[in-house]
Amino acid sequence: MGRPRKTIKEKQLKGTYRKDQDRKPTLITGLGLDTTPPQFLSKMQAIEWQTLLSVLDERILIEADKTMLSMLAISIHEFKRQSTALAKEGMTMQGGTKQNPKVRLVEKARKDILELSAHFGLSPKTRANIELPEQPKKLSELDKIMLMK
Repeated sequence: MGRPRKTIKEKQLKGTYRKDQDRKPTLITGLGLDTTPPQFLSKMQAIEWQTLLSVLDERILIEADKTMLSMLAISIHEFKRQSTALAKEGMTMQGGTKQNPKVRLVEKARKDILELSAHFGLSPKTRANIELPEQPKKLSELDKIMLMK
């Protein structure tokens, strides 16, 4: 596996940015993501889906991301559900001789969450690599007054 690609901002800070060697960003055109959760999600999974949607930047999501976002919501819900059950039942079964099968389920859900959340930039490391389109700058009331002539 090669080194991760540096962002334009990182290259500019280091002074190595060259516009002629820069890849043109892929412009995604079309409709954005429909904000209603998919029908196949349970009520609690749909709540997780809405929570994820509220923290993600809508400018980077399209309809094709709906399935992956659903998988992440399902994994988060499963992680919480199995962790709660594990806290009640304990890590071992049959007098402490056998590992509770929920331990493996919690670990699998944890791995799925880490992998899927990286695709959406939900960790500080992956968030640094996401380049969002410029947002129009909102002028404060003072700026509006200063710009009037």
